[in-house]
Amino acid sequence: VDGDGDLDAMLANGSSQPNTVWTNDGNGNFTDSGQALGNSYSFSVALGDVDGDGDLDAMVANYSGQANTVWINLDSGYGTFTDSGQALGNGDSTSVAFGDVDGDGDLDAMVANFNEPNTVWINDGNGTFTDSGQALGNSRSVSVAFGDVDGDGDLDAMVANYGQPNTVWINQADRDGDGVPDTLDGCPDDPNKTQPGNCGCGTAETTVFGDLDCDGDYDADDIRLGMVEYGIVEAGACPADINGDGVVDAQDLTEVLAAWQEPCGE
Repeated sequence: VDGDGDLDAMLANGSSQPNTVWTNDGNGNFTDSGQALGNSYSFSVALGDVDGDGDLDAMVANYSGQANTVWINLDSGYGTFTDSGQALGNGDSTSVAFGDVDGDGDLDAMVANFNEPNTVWINDGNGTFTDSGQALGNSRSVSVAFGDVDGDGDLDAMVANYGQPNTVWINQADRDGDGVPDTLDGCPDDPNKTQPGNCGCGTAETTVFGDLDCDGDYDADDIRLGMVEYGIVEAGACPADINGDGVVDAQDLTEVLAAWQEPCGE
């Protein structure tokens, strides 16, 4: 976030604690930047260049009826964030993902909401978001991820739901050329919407996309509640090659869980 070539971090904090930005010295040592961003019940944060100036901005998903917020990295990319003043929705948001869903070259957003329809927010290219008007499902959604699952060149979405079937939403694009933002369809093969479009059932906590079977397309892995010695682990995840074998796969998740489930000091 500060433009020095290494990976920094932004943390979404719950219980009305400010969100924080941690800068990396390049050796994996993080220092609190001293920024206190908002005081909402934050659940999730996504980083991306929403205003097209070449640095990373942020959108924060907030819970407990509080609006989601957009934070702009204005200080020439040095990692100082300013509240854009946007209040996006007022529900119980649990997750946010960036992706260019309408194909205009900027980052839009999809927000997963708990016991409320999930929403898609369209970016005007300058970091100002408008509700697309889509109300996607009404599940207890806890995580969302983008990927081109049907191979048609646009971004689709998978939503992980708590205690309910997970859902896949297909981006139908602007097929009639009327300029209306793309529609995400959870049951594209069921035009009358008489059958649920779902992928599995259970208490999923997050979902990620990656080519798990090395066949050239996106697969999905949902991560469910894990009971460990110290209680319930409720955590998000993103795809990465943790074990360095050149493949993003479930073994990488195993490596992470193995490390985090060791007793303290091991």
